Amino acid sequence: MESVYVLLVGVFLELLFDWPRSFYKVVKHPTVWMGILIAKFDILMNKPFYSEKTKKILGFTVVFLCLKISISIYFLITLMSENSFLFNLFNIFLVWSMICSRSLFIHINKIKKDLSENNLSMARRSLSKVVGRDTNKLKKHEIIRASLESLSESTSDGVVAPIFWYFILGFPGIIMYKIINTLDSMIGYKSKKYLAFGYASAKADDIVNFIPSRLTGLIFAIVSSKPIASLNVMFKYASRHKSVNAGWPESALAGALSVRLGGPKIYLGVNYNEEWLNSEGLEPNEKKLEEGLFLYKKLITFVICFLSLISIFDLMKIL
Repeated sequence: MESVYVLLVGVFLELLFDWPRSFYKVVKHPTVWMGILIAKFDILMNKPFYSEKTKKILGFTVVFLCLKISISIYFLITLMSENSFLFNLFNIFLVWSMICSRSLFIHINKIKKDLSENNLSMARRSLSKVVGRDTNKLKKHEIIRASLESLSESTSDGVVAPIFWYFILGFPGIIMYKIINTLDSMIGYKSKKYLAFGYASAKADDIVNFIPSRLTGLIFAIVSSKPIASLNVMFKYASRHKSVNAGWPESALAGALSVRLGGPKIYLGVNYNEEWLNSEGLEPNEKKLEEGLFLYKKLITFVICFLSLISIFDLMKIL
């Protein structure tokens, strides 16, 4: 495993600057290139006249090819990098682009700002950028509930999971995770078009998020002012979520804030009566959204402190 301080620097840079627009104009963003690759395979392999079995096989093939191509590019750059400083710099930029702690905070905080100005229409538009459900008719407390759900789940997807996979597989682990996560977000739907073709992507995403989602819930509980209540709610309600993973951070956050999350939702005009998480909790309000963002900051601080300690021990071994 490479030095953790490289990971720490990349995390810090994203936390301070997000992914600068100047970078995006020049090299775009790795997930954009991943998305282009996935879209090409989608057009090439996901034909409507294929049988369900063929689509499922091709779906597994797409997952394999996307992983193979992306990780091969990384190892090719590794072999070409004779200068360790430049290689470490490349890895720092890689981490910088793969973590989204600041961008997540910016998106959720924008919703909070819209609500504080009583601009519900703008809050709905801001929310639509981070959730897949229909937002155009959501009431204020429903916007807040959806924001907290997105905050908790995206903390796992965008912060904890990439770092977790670094400790398992190094920098290729981060690439592997982001490829699978992007595959799931693009083709892992249970629609007619993607039910079979996206099956492998959805299952792969379930697998790579299994431990990180539970770890995220645990960290939310640890840094909260109600760790026991948060843990109790998490263990009681997490399995009731339709997702095998999302229920863990969402339930932990619900318990920490004493609110209820989940419940009925509308996706593409279809009503889904999902289970409540912490059904005894209160309806979330603006104060709870602010508390949720503060708890998120505490979680990020916890992660930074953990990485700093590992980096110190890492450097002590060198010295």
